[in-house]
Amino acid sequence: MVNPLNGTSEYGPTLPMRLVAYSVVKLNATLAMVIGGNPAGDVTNATLTLDISSLQWSLGPEMLEGRKFHMSGVILDGDGSGQKYIFVTGGRSTEKKLASSEVLPVPASGSLYDSEWIEGPPMAVERDKAGEVSSQDQKTLYIVGAGEDLKSVLAVTCFSGLCEITETGVKLEDKRDGVNAVLMPDQWIHPCLV
Repeated sequence: MVNPLNGTSEYGPTLPMRLVAYSVVKLNATLAMVIGGNPAGDVTNATLTLDISSLQWSLGPEMLEGRKFHMSGVILDGDGSGQKYIFVTGGRSTEKKLASSEVLPVPASGSLYDSEWIEGPPMAVERDKAGEVSSQDQKTLYIVGAGEDLKSVLAVTCFSGLCEITETGVKLEDKRDGVNAVLMPDQWIHPCLV
């Protein structure tokens, strides 16, 4: 774990299972979630939560489908209710790339023990290894690169519990696969090839 405020780092708690190709989201100031991944050559639908205050791992709700190389982010409902969702899209199953998505409503308490994943809207084409970044107000997630043309940018929004994925019409200048993305203060999305 790295503390960017004082430049120190130390070993954090070891993941309860060996994983690669997973994603991570920050739920609140003390809770992060590891989602899916590839344990020992397979895919998993497991999620793990890390309580930063106690450095303890817990099992989270299982996704509907095992995924690796997927995209994930946290999005707020645009209706002003303050409802937060974890949105997971694309990736790979054991056999193929995925166009499907899943949504996990996050209760106001932050406790995920009673939450269950629900099917979200599909993308028009399968994609994996894309970047996903949230707008500053957390009401839009952008899926950047990968997919059929490796250049498209999609937008995910939710309103009154219904989420949708739309084409933004924006195309990256170059094809991107294996992307990380960051939203800079000037509102430009900067994709980085990994």
